Amino acid sequence: MLTWCSGLSLRLRRLSRDQAASVSLELALLLPLLVALFLSGTEYVRFAILNQKLERATAMVADMIAQSSSLTLAEIDSLFAVVDDTLQPFALNDDGRVIVSSVTGTATTPVVNWQEDFGHGSDESKVGAVGATATLPNGLTLADGENVIVSEVYYEYQPILLDDVFNDTILYRVSANRPRFGSLAEPPS
Repeated sequence: MLTWCSGLSLRLRRLSRDQAASVSLELALLLPLLVALFLSGTEYVRFAILNQKLERATAMVADMIAQSSSLTLAEIDSLFAVVDDTLQPFALNDDGRVIVSSVTGTATTPVVNWQEDFGHGSDESKVGAVGATATLPNGLTLADGENVIVSEVYYEYQPILLDDVFNDTILYRVSANRPRFGSLAEPPS
């Protein structure tokens, strides 16, 4: 019995001094954690970049249209193509929608004059339908005869990594600008 215990003790001492496989063991224990951190970090960065691009695109659409003195459908289509390029590598045409509305204040409530949209998203404008009372963003109010351009962007975010951990979500951004060179209440020609 004594020789067995001393043999076991000797083996345990040798094992505790042996450093040959410690790096492999540590790597085997930490690798799943490192992979999970990398994948989740990649998805968070992708989500943050998409949010920044949506903010920029929404503000850009409202600003560019507000800088026009008059609009044509061709100009709006060109602007939508630029927005689609701005959001690359995210496919706005497939997974999102841009809606531009012209809203004019009346004596009672603001009214949507016209709308143009781009993309295949199924989301409807939160501002309202053409001819209906407009719901303006962020408590914006309009005096009688005042005009504003409201840009809305919807995007259906779908994670590419860890889609069991991160949920699909609809991202929404809105921006409003007053026209600089007169009213844009008339629909584009």
